[in-house]
Amino acid sequence: MNLFTDKQVAKKTCSKCGRTLPYSEFHRRRHYVRDGRQSACKDCTREATRRARAENPPRLDLRKHRVRARTRQAIRRGELIPQPCEECGNTEVEAHHPDYDAPDAHLKVRWLCEKHHSLLEGKRAWTKQMELFPAEL
Repeated sequence: MNLFTDKQVAKKTCSKCGRTLPYSEFHRRRHYVRDGRQSACKDCTREATRRARAENPPRLDLRKHRVRARTRQAIRRGELIPQPCEECGNTEVEAHHPDYDAPDAHLKVRWLCEKHHSLLEGKRAWTKQMELFPAEL
């Protein structure tokens, strides 16, 4: 059941610029937000991202880039065959390189699904939530 008629549109006020805009002008956000949308509008988020990247541009680690490229080549040639996730058995896996400095680092990989790879690396915000509720893994 739709709570809004055709003429009524759900609106929200941007926390950065203060404009009141329709929900479609806010990015979706699943965690930690009651209404499921970010507090800043898409325009403000875009501008903040541009500013942050201009101040601190992302740097490419050539050593990691080369190892990952060689891993992709080894998979294409059939030298390396992706296996199910070591933790849960999921077949949608990513290659985790424990040591990029080894001479055959491109062949020494652990196969992990996205969820377990993120937990191992600890780089995503929701991994802290996963630590609090381990039964949901």
